Amino acid sequence: MTGELLIALAMAPLFANDAPLEKRLQVLTPLFDPPLGEMARFHPNHLNKIHLMKEPFAAKGFIKVLPPPHRCLYITRPGFQKEDRVCEPKTLFFDGFQIDQRGEIEWQVITGKGDMGTPIRWPTPYRTGRFIPKGKLGEIPSQPVLIIDCQLEAEKKKITLKIASGETWYIQFPKKDVLMPQPEDRPNLYFATGKKKSPPLAEKDKKENEKAKKKGKEPPPKTGSAPQTEGNQKKKSALERKLANEEEKEEVTYFWSTLPRNTFIMDSHHFYTRSQPAGGEGKCRYKYQGVPHEPAIGVIECTDTDQYDAIIAPLTCSKAMSPSPVKSP
Repeated sequence: MTGELLIALAMAPLFANDAPLEKRLQVLTPLFDPPLGEMARFHPNHLNKIHLMKEPFAAKGFIKVLPPPHRCLYITRPGFQKEDRVCEPKTLFFDGFQIDQRGEIEWQVITGKGDMGTPIRWPTPYRTGRFIPKGKLGEIPSQPVLIIDCQLEAEKKKITLKIASGETWYIQFPKKDVLMPQPEDRPNLYFATGKKKSPPLAEKDKKENEKAKKKGKEPPPKTGSAPQTEGNQKKKSALERKLANEEEKEEVTYFWSTLPRNTFIMDSHHFYTRSQPAGGEGKCRYKYQGVPHEPAIGVIECTDTDQYDAIIAPLTCSKAMSPSPVKSP
């Protein structure tokens, strides 16, 4: 085979540019190990030591690229500015940062001149959750956490989540699932927690001021207040500032990601990070399956748990459980 022919062959794509995706994937699947669509995992050496890593998302797994003879594949990976030109068998790595919301790794491969590129994917058993540390709601954004395993004890209605940091999250679902009140006309309603104070006597003061203005008099002092001396004014200003600061803290609102539609609710002590529940005065919303971006899995979202102001975690092992719903609370 001449050099010119080899160059022409190396530059030619493996399929027509208008070939359907299914046909493209049939050609590309055997060129990778693990094959496209099969489970990709972190290397055992990384997985076994992931709890010791300063950044667990840096754990790596490996995929071997096997280009056809005299051919090159051009691969783009998330987070890499330069593509990989692979003309001989070569091992490329992925890490936790490349795993998307559905727990998949997605690369792009070009097989030759004129090829516009094909997305290629591998599922993983890993998912990303998020949490807000205790006492930090409203002060910092939620932080990512890598979930490396989901274990179900169906007869106990219990799920155990293994976290890359070495922590374990336990979820003990109630015997009877309580469905949230279901929206009718507006299915995209969100549910917010928190409260806002308003001065209880403000409306009465407003009416008194209006009466005084009509009679051409000075407005009376606010209900329940002392005569407006200079000393009282200073005390009043200090008290108003204090009340304003307290009100500002109480106005911190948590906005739920898990909407009420087809969602169950329970007290947050059902979620805990120790071997036994340690309390928690908030609520948890959960689904056994039906997450919008990944319908086959479930999700749990809690506020005011024993260790966190808020958490949200995908549940890859929950679909095997059958809900036993009762009426909405």
